[in-house]
Amino acid sequence: MTEKTNDEPEEVAAPDGGWGWMVVVASFMLQGLCMGIPYTFGIIFVALLKEFEDLGATSWIGSIQPGIIYLSGICVATFLLYHVQTLSFTG
Repeated sequence: MTEKTNDEPEEVAAPDGGWGWMVVVASFMLQGLCMGIPYTFGIIFVALLKEFEDLGATSWIGSIQPGIIYLSGICVATFLLYHVQTLSFTG
């Protein structure tokens, strides 16, 4: 007597319930928006310069945005040392 073998692979359930790819897509979109917009500011700078006609005031927009992004890391790092759950909850 020979046993029948099943050549089809068994389906394995995802340990995260299938939401892993949604997390990957959401992180990709978040990085694209948060880091992509400051790095492509030069594209819209010309249009803003035509609208406001002031080089000094218009250039502040492109300087403040990445500055806030990078300096906020210092503030977040202090919360990570002591209040990880609070930081995770507030985002």
